[in-house]
Amino acid sequence: MANQVRGPLPIKVDATSNGEFRPVPLTDPVARANSEAEFRIGENAKCVGLGRRAFLQSLCGAATTLLTLNEAFAALQHRRSLSLAQGERV
Repeated sequence: MANQVRGPLPIKVDATSNGEFRPVPLTDPVARANSEAEFRIGENAKCVGLGRRAFLQSLCGAATTLLTLNEAFAALQHRRSLSLAQGERV
């Protein structure tokens, strides 16, 4: 059950609101990057023998989140660059 605890990622990239306005919905790449980070956090927590919550509270949780987001957004930028090089419109 401890591995099924879900909560916010240690590094927040979601839309926020002060309650006065509705937040802007997440774009598909950001939502996919968040899902991948949540998956990797669970996997990495198992590898080091920590519960998911303890892993999230450690520096390892932040590092896993940042590395995953970096990979996801770098891949997105790479795909966009390839599309532009091929003359496609992004």
